[in-house]
Amino acid sequence: MAARSAPSSSSWSWSWRSWLYGLSGLAGPQCRPAFRGGESRRVPALTLAGTGEFLPNTLLASFDPAFYNPSSLSGSALTRRLVRVYYPGVSSLELRVMTVSIESQYSKTEIMESYINQAPMSGGPQPVKGLAAASTFYFGKPFAQLTPQDIALLVALMNNPQGLDPRSVPEKAYDARNLVLQADLQQNVLSQAQVDNLSKMPLAWCRCLPRTRLRLPPLQHPSPLLTDGAAGLRPASCMISRISSAAKDRWRGT
Repeated sequence: MAARSAPSSSSWSWSWRSWLYGLSGLAGPQCRPAFRGGESRRVPALTLAGTGEFLPNTLLASFDPAFYNPSSLSGSALTRRLVRVYYPGVSSLELRVMTVSIESQYSKTEIMESYINQAPMSGGPQPVKGLAAASTFYFGKPFAQLTPQDIALLVALMNNPQGLDPRSVPEKAYDARNLVLQADLQQNVLSQAQVDNLSKMPLAWCRCLPRTRLRLPPLQHPSPLLTDGAAGLRPASCMISRISSAAKDRWRGT
C-alpha cells in the first residue's frame, strides 16, 4: 500500500510517535539524486564519520554553536531546521513540539546527518537535496574532493539556495561564503590566517575564474563543537534504520 501522506500541521489529533515514524521514513533512502549535464544519477548519502571535522564544525559555527549543549524547551536550532525541511508551514508551537520529540528519539549525530542529506540545495527547476548531490551539481565532483572554501559555500547555500545561487548572483554567494568563514573564525574552527587566505579564493564553479585550490594544514586545536557527550562522533546510519518494520507498517496503514 502506498505511504500515507503526513497529516495537516493544523491538526493535533494524530500521534506524535506516528509523526516521528513518518519523518524517519522520509529520511531514507541511502542515496540521493545528483544532476550533471541534465542527467540524474545517484550519489551515496554523507555520514559525519566520512566527511571529516570541517563540515560539521562549519555547519554548527554558522547555524547552531550550542547544538551539543543540553537542549532548551524549544530544542536546538539545527533540529528546528530539519523539521522545517519536511514541514515548512508549521506553527511555532508545533515546531517546538516536533523538535523536542525528535531530540528525545534520535542522537545528535543522526539529526545532523539527516539534515545534511535532506536540506534543499537548489532553487532552480532541478531539485537538489543534500550536500552530496550539491557537490556534483555545483562543482562537478564528489564531496570528498571539495576544498574548505567549497564546503563553506555549500553551507551558505543551505540558508538560502535560491537567493544565493552562485550561477545567478555570484557576488552575493561570494559574500555569504565569506560570512560562513568568519563564523568559523569566531568559533575557533579556523585561524585568522586561514580565513584570510580562504576568503580571497574565487568561487570555483565560475568559468571566468581560475579553479584555485588551497590545502589547509590540520588544525592544531580541534574545535570543541564536535563533542557529543562521552560517546563523541560515531558512525550512524540514517534515521530510518532505527525504526522497526512494524512501526513503518503502522505509519503506512498496512
